[in-house]
Amino acid sequence: MINRLKNYGCEAQAIEQPLDLSVPENLMILSVYLAMPDIDNRRRSMKITEGVRAAKKQGRWLGKAPFGYNIERDEKNRPLLVPGEKAKVIKKIFEDIANRKTQSEVKEDLKKKGLYFSRTTFSEMIRNQLYIGKIFVTDGTKEKGYYVKGIHHGLIPESLFNQVQETLEENLKQKKFVKAKSFREEFFLRGIIKGENCGANLTGSASRSKNGVRHQYYHCNHCHEVRMRVNEINERIESILDKIKIDTVAKKVYDLMIRKILMQDNMIQRRPVDKVQADIAQCEARIRKLEDGYADESIDLEMLNNGLKRYRDEMKRLKHEIESNREDHSIYQQYMKKGIDLLTNIPMFYQKTDAATKKKVLCSIFPENLFFYKEKSRTPR
Repeated sequence: MINRLKNYGCEAQAIEQPLDLSVPENLMILSVYLAMPDIDNRRRSMKITEGVRAAKKQGRWLGKAPFGYNIERDEKNRPLLVPGEKAKVIKKIFEDIANRKTQSEVKEDLKKKGLYFSRTTFSEMIRNQLYIGKIFVTDGTKEKGYYVKGIHHGLIPESLFNQVQETLEENLKQKKFVKAKSFREEFFLRGIIKGENCGANLTGSASRSKNGVRHQYYHCNHCHEVRMRVNEINERIESILDKIKIDTVAKKVYDLMIRKILMQDNMIQRRPVDKVQADIAQCEARIRKLEDGYADESIDLEMLNNGLKRYRDEMKRLKHEIESNREDHSIYQQYMKKGIDLLTNIPMFYQKTDAATKKKVLCSIFPENLFFYKEKSRTPR
């Protein structure tokens, strides 16, 4: 951003830390000034995240109270979930669904009582194990995690919760419902293509004509302005890929560039084998010295085991380094050949490969997706 401002004829200055950026040496000081607050922000973020995860591991709920609960404070002034005035409503919802009432029917009953839930909110609520006294703890990623017993009391018994989940799964199977996030080969472009009119992702579905022929379409569920046959979009995708061609000269230049990069990396990362072997011999000598020390009773068993583990792990790493050094460049050459052949034959590769790989290829070429509308197709920029 500082460089962009400079191109516009502006110079960025900090009031408390002025620097003459025309002096090259000051760039090092600038980098320190810029890095320190970023490090502080990241460290604070890590502490907050670790604190939240630690509280959840203890079974403590953080955030706004879910429907059916109120938040009070314990003797240490920490938040604690307690059943609220709507707790009976939650129990009634689960009992109705366990008795084979549909979600729509239950929502309609609640609406008459002045309680409105969106479809997504209601669906998430009846699948939330919070209501049986459990807390979900993430393990540092968005996808994975586990449940722990919460310090709050559940509003319904676990047997009723499980009965509701079984009922929901049975309903999905009866309707032959396919989750929107699941991968379907016939609509593998979902998530890659968008509608030009409103910019929303196009979804896919099939319909049957009057004469019984089944047709597949990509369409927009938001503006309802885009509706195109799957075959038409597939053909337009292939025509776009036909325009991506790498000629022979570019192929040779690219090959030389990658080889040069690989050679430089290997020169930087690899150590001479004799030096690695010398380190291994030193580890072996230290192991013998530890064993002699234990035999002479100059060290105890705990010190012996700790030392043996450390030096054996180091020897294992060094031997792996030697094995890596012995490998020639054949695997890199193999990757190079496959990669360059792919770049020069993208259309042919795309036509022959399976739907999942097609999606990966398109995502790697068009990371910001493609927009479609009538006869037009374009990238966002």
